[in-house]
Amino acid sequence: MTALQQGSNLGTALEIALDTDGEFDINAQLQSWFANGLFANFKFPENQL
Repeated sequence: MTALQQGSNLGTALEIALDTDGEFDINAQLQSWFANGLFANFKFPENQL
């Protein structure tokens, strides 16, 4: 979460999480983040659609 707040993309943030905690559960964490609305206002830049 800290890496995302500091501007890292999701892939990089997940790599950092795994490097920090080898037991980091990506699936459970993504489900939690989506369920709690973390990505509710996410929009792709128009040039990436």
